[in-house]
Amino acid sequence: MSKFNQELAILSRVRHRNVVAFVGAVTEQPNLCVVMEFMEAGTLHAAIHRAGLKLSLSKLLDVALDVANGCHYLHRQKPMIIHRDLKSQNILLTKDGRCKIADFGLSRFFQQEVATMTGQIGTPGWTAPEVFKHGSYDQKVDVYSFGVVMAECLSSENPYSGMDALQIAFATVYRNRRPALPPTTPPAIDKLTRLCWDADPKKRPVFAKIIDQLQGIKRNLIMNGGGAAAAAGGMGGPSVGLGLTPNPRLSQPGVGLSEGLNRGERRDSTARQSSYAPSRVSAHGLRQPAR
Repeated sequence: MSKFNQELAILSRVRHRNVVAFVGAVTEQPNLCVVMEFMEAGTLHAAIHRAGLKLSLSKLLDVALDVANGCHYLHRQKPMIIHRDLKSQNILLTKDGRCKIADFGLSRFFQQEVATMTGQIGTPGWTAPEVFKHGSYDQKVDVYSFGVVMAECLSSENPYSGMDALQIAFATVYRNRRPALPPTTPPAIDKLTRLCWDADPKKRPVFAKIIDQLQGIKRNLIMNGGGAAAAAGGMGGPSVGLGLTPNPRLSQPGVGLSEGLNRGERRDSTARQSSYAPSRVSAHGLRQPAR
């Protein structure tokens, strides 16, 4: 119940275009549930890995800016809100392609004058090394996770595919291993991504600087003509408006892009499986206790 109340305390105070909106909640046992804004196009994870779609460079920058702006907003709150489980499954899409951050079940308020947080949290593939080491950590764990999401969007691959949680932790902490970036990654994006997942949290940029760099990269892309058509919406992608193109390795014959994305949405929940109570998700985004 305390975790449920903690999530409600966070959800009830956040209002931002890149954070999924809180609608209401039932706070009486045994019917605890949270009602959130319905996100028609499902998760970023489903779009990349289930619908077999690949982001264009221009639209990847749109996604990155949406997520960075959402995180920047959370980190600017007083007290600061640290997500602690940022990953593609917790980034939801509107029908017109806007990204919003969801799932605050592991989030915490953080005050600089209070001792830094400890304890292992998050999802292994997106978790910062200082968390694996059970050391103290701060808001830079979200920056690390953002870097992994960037790599995921660039490569269309799950981070550390084929490795279990223990292997991922060992590789991240003791081998300084990170997800592979495609050789075609533009140098500016490559550099920014690697800064975000630096082993030293102090070397990771804050989200204000990340946003500035992403905006600069996008301006250069448009000025150089490499992304003008995409930025103008001329990609001819599916109806979700992300300018997505099919990934031939994953696309299913005979399934339209919009239909494939919708199928992915139906299989991927718009809310997490709660840590405080087993739950299921209805077709309208209402998280309910499992029967």
